[in-house]
Amino acid sequence: MNGDNKTKNRFANILPYDHSRVLLSQIDGEPNSDYINASYLNVSVSEYLLYIKETTRFLTLILLPWMHICTLFLKNIKIYTVNVSMTLL
Repeated sequence: MNGDNKTKNRFANILPYDHSRVLLSQIDGEPNSDYINASYLNVSVSEYLLYIKETTRFLTLILLPWMHICTLFLKNIKIYTVNVSMTLL
């Protein structure tokens, strides 16, 4: 890997393999513009759909209830703030 591309990575210890990395079209005048920290994945449609299914399950079971709790919490803060402001007036 080119040393100039190392600064483009989010993590210094996670790098794409040269044989499977995504090559971008190079921009004229910019020698290292063909690099992105991404790799091609060779998966079947069924494996991809399974990944989507599992991700959706995670969102439904884990993330959405927490989003609901956070929304209720923020609504309560807003109500409390309005009540305190009106009391001070």
